[in-house]
Amino acid sequence: MTSLTNGVPPGMVVDDEIQIEKNAGLVMATNNSSIVSKRSVEKLYLPEPHFFRYFVKKPIRRAPTINRGYWLRMRAIDWVVKQFLEKPSQQGKVVINFGDPLPFQWLARDPTLCANTKFIDVDYELLMETKRNIIQDTAKIKDLLHPLNADASGKDRSILFDSEEYAAVGCDLRNLPRLERLLRNVVDIENCLVLCVAEVSITYMQTEAADALIAWSSGLSSDVTFCLLEQCSPDQMDNPFTMTMLKHFAKLGTPLRSVLEYPGQHTQTQRFKAAGFTQIDYNNLWELWSDPRFLSPSQRVALDQVEPFDEWEEFALFASHYCLVVAHNQEDSFLVERPRSRRDSTISLSSDISARTSSPPRLDKEWFGLHYNKEPGDMCQRHHGSAYMIPDQDAIGVHGGVGTRSRLATTAVVRPITNKDGPPVVLPLEIGARCCHTITPLDSGQNLLVGGRGSPTSVYKDCWLQTGQVWERVHDLPEPRYRHRVVPVVLPDNSSGAICLGGKMDPCIVASDILLWEPTKGWRVLRVKGPDPVPRFGALFLRLGYNHGLLSGGMRQDGVICQGLFRWRLRIRNNEIVYIDFRTSKALDASAGTWPYFARFGPSYSIQRDEVLMIGGIAKSGCIPKPYEIMSMIGCFSNYKDAESELPLRVVCVNPPRDPNCPRPFLVGHSTHRTRSGLSITLGGGATCFSFGNYFNTGIWILYDREAGLPTDWTTVLSIAASMPTTKEKPVATIMANQAVFENVQQTEIQSSEQFANVVRYNEPRLLSNLDFGPCVQKWSPPYLQDAISSERTVVVHDACKSRMNFQRKDFTYKNMSWSQFLTRLADEDSHLYLRSLAAANPSSMPADLWTDFPEIAADFVVPTPLADVKADIHSSPLRISNDINMWLHYDVMANVLFQIHGLKKLILFPPQDLLRLQFPPGSTTSQLELFNSTQRGKEYDFFAPQNTSPIVAILKPGDALFIPPLWAHTGVSLPDPHLPHSKVNMTGPLPSHLSDGTHGSQGDDSTSAASNGEQPVTEPAFAGNEFLNIAVNMFFRNLPQSSYAAGRDVYGNRDLACYEDGRRMAEKLVSKFKNSHQQGSPSERLTGASLDWIPKDIRKIYLLRIAREIEEQAEAL
Repeated sequence: MTSLTNGVPPGMVVDDEIQIEKNAGLVMATNNSSIVSKRSVEKLYLPEPHFFRYFVKKPIRRAPTINRGYWLRMRAIDWVVKQFLEKPSQQGKVVINFGDPLPFQWLARDPTLCANTKFIDVDYELLMETKRNIIQDTAKIKDLLHPLNADASGKDRSILFDSEEYAAVGCDLRNLPRLERLLRNVVDIENCLVLCVAEVSITYMQTEAADALIAWSSGLSSDVTFCLLEQCSPDQMDNPFTMTMLKHFAKLGTPLRSVLEYPGQHTQTQRFKAAGFTQIDYNNLWELWSDPRFLSPSQRVALDQVEPFDEWEEFALFASHYCLVVAHNQEDSFLVERPRSRRDSTISLSSDISARTSSPPRLDKEWFGLHYNKEPGDMCQRHHGSAYMIPDQDAIGVHGGVGTRSRLATTAVVRPITNKDGPPVVLPLEIGARCCHTITPLDSGQNLLVGGRGSPTSVYKDCWLQTGQVWERVHDLPEPRYRHRVVPVVLPDNSSGAICLGGKMDPCIVASDILLWEPTKGWRVLRVKGPDPVPRFGALFLRLGYNHGLLSGGMRQDGVICQGLFRWRLRIRNNEIVYIDFRTSKALDASAGTWPYFARFGPSYSIQRDEVLMIGGIAKSGCIPKPYEIMSMIGCFSNYKDAESELPLRVVCVNPPRDPNCPRPFLVGHSTHRTRSGLSITLGGGATCFSFGNYFNTGIWILYDREAGLPTDWTTVLSIAASMPTTKEKPVATIMANQAVFENVQQTEIQSSEQFANVVRYNEPRLLSNLDFGPCVQKWSPPYLQDAISSERTVVVHDACKSRMNFQRKDFTYKNMSWSQFLTRLADEDSHLYLRSLAAANPSSMPADLWTDFPEIAADFVVPTPLADVKADIHSSPLRISNDINMWLHYDVMANVLFQIHGLKKLILFPPQDLLRLQFPPGSTTSQLELFNSTQRGKEYDFFAPQNTSPIVAILKPGDALFIPPLWAHTGVSLPDPHLPHSKVNMTGPLPSHLSDGTHGSQGDDSTSAASNGEQPVTEPAFAGNEFLNIAVNMFFRNLPQSSYAAGRDVYGNRDLACYEDGRRMAEKLVSKFKNSHQQGSPSERLTGASLDWIPKDIRKIYLLRIAREIEEQAEAL
């Protein structure tokens, strides 16, 4: 064995350090971020004892995708370490870890297994000093370690900690002579079995230095195993996920060098063979995910119980972009080889060789071409929406999905630029924001929308049928579903029906029943005959002829993609559909190259030239390489024969030639639909690429028949949302029988000042979506506010003895409190406080102004761009903070937008015509009526509204903005956060469709934070005891001419308009003339009747009532 060091006498100081790399600090920052993510996983997924907690000062709960991705990384490393520790040997064992602290879980969990093993952490000296200090200061770690009896005075200062079980060594991994010398100081490495672990660490090194480290490690002992976990590229470098990942790390100043040199299995195998290793096992993490050696089905299913999760495409793409290489310098393989059948074998098929050396398409024999039109706006930037054909137009719409900021209720419409038809009518916004739903064209020309979800725990079962330009709600599903598939069928009476297969009912349950929808009967369960396909979601399920078709792919409950192909047919007896018949098809003619990518999760499809085109999605190996993204099935689809006589279905790759300016689409979460002219239009698509950032497709991709020639360009067009049917039923409020019915507030996507001006002009409340009002939503927690604002700042607070305040009763007191006292009281569950900020300088005469009154935090709140035109008309912008309290019913004379920043709030709003029924005293803007008046357990947040009123309900979550028009009476109540474990209240009834699961934004929902690593904001605040905490900002503005408002001081913006105040004074003078006052008028006036005193009272009364009636009639005529 060759040594890189000469013998060094004990105690001799050797100066063999090298200059540190310029980006070393940035690389160390990635280590810190990784440990924070592992702490998030440890806390949620792993049993005690926990040790990453001691290395993380400020814990952060990562997004579910990041948690699951890091869990998989940690599991992969543990899997290899466990096999190394269990390997029988009389020799000692050494685990050398280049990166995060590894050994303490093992030393605590299984000390017997570790009895003959020493763990050594090696990293930059600065990082190792911090780790050493934490170890020495943490009794639970230090108690696991036994100090060495030998004198350590002669040890090198870079050996920062040494014990029988563990050593911490500070060394630059490029300095191999120094590294070997330090290792030999702590262990007799030549006589040990050695496992080297590099988890996403050496990829940041220059590849020459990383290769030298691997080659050096193979000579440390006669039995060395190297475990490498790092990024890979399962596809070409123009893959959108790959590009996003590479750009992310390059932006951080830590480019991934190894992935460019060693992108996949072939190159990594050659790398390790050149380094002296003879046996190399290569798997990407998505392949390991489904490997029975690695995880059992029950282990995978158990993960769904930890936290809601539905980012399967993102998870698969992440996992297939990370590889686990286990190399051994002996002839035997370190890992037990997995038995493989011919069809299951993907070792040579998923490597980078098959993706990179595929023959280019032969243009003279490729029937399809791909044309691209750049979208003029961003309406198509969404994923997991549903595409459908616009009635009576050659146009395609994609409804809903996850947008750049939130889930969407809008529809993007595209059509040929030559189409001069009027604006297409699309789904009503009242149907609500959703994703993972289906819109299916029926044979009758109608469209059927089925199910979908908000968050993974907010699943919908409503169904909507489009007839012409009208959408109306039809029979609900028996249970909610998302990621299901629906195909149209023809019923025995020749009417149109539909079949719904699969889908998820919640994050933990896959629907097993196959449902049939009949227009007159609704949904019912279909009996299944033949081999019952395993319950699945996200499958390819399509009809090819009269009530028969194909089923393939999809995902099982345990997160593994289903293989194989089924044919199905509906069976009719006595003029009734009695069952659906499935048969396993053996007719698939797929080559060795195409087979691994045939079964897919989440593909779209189209039928063109009598070929079934499968487009995108993910496959058994995760990411689908570019040559296999589009596949075609060619054969006879018009029959349903026995397996023995079934005609073959040939599977071929479709590699259409593209325009020079045609970017590669991200074929995940996209939608494809056939047009009336026979084209296949692909819209939307994208994903949250782990913590690397978001990627959205921008444009329109057209797959066309080249024989027909180049298609006309397509573009997005403005559309009109359909109105809801006027005869629709309204849900009834839940407190009293004799009360009003209510509607949910309508949601409107605002992208321009013109759109907001239309909302203001329409004068109805609207939940404004697609608004960005700054980082306050992420930042404004009580700890942040406490640090940002002086603790001595005095504020005036409403302090009530109970959660219901009434302005007429004055059942509260105004108290001056210091800022710190106010925040401390907020944490008390029994307190009922409400802060409506006043002007800091002159509160009795000046309105509140957030930017002047709270300059410390004002920069966190930004007036959204579409609202910028009203800046000049802003009256006030108070900060509102409350704890378990509701405002009295009142109205504002000025228009305002309520920006919800923290907590949940339920608001009830009444139109101006209801004011006469809501007990407003004359001249007052506050009502005597109490709407939230139930003390019954579970109904504290239901409301009572008088008969003949038309209340609208809005439930706001952080990041929502509500437009409240003038004179719309409203009141609100804080709702307990249902996602806090200590939440005490079970809210009755479903939440509105726009309300997500509390991960504010797609999947995570959806987005990256302002931090460069794109991870989510802190969700483990120190201030965690108040589930009713609400923080909001109001922006009041004048939307009427200045002369319309009452002259004089108006601090709160609630003085009635000048015309009303003038009218009340005129009315008072008029009424005074009709009052019986014998002191009024001279004797001559009384004798001549000029005074009204002598007119009988009943006559004066009827005259006043007649005048009042005349005024009322004129008011009604306006």
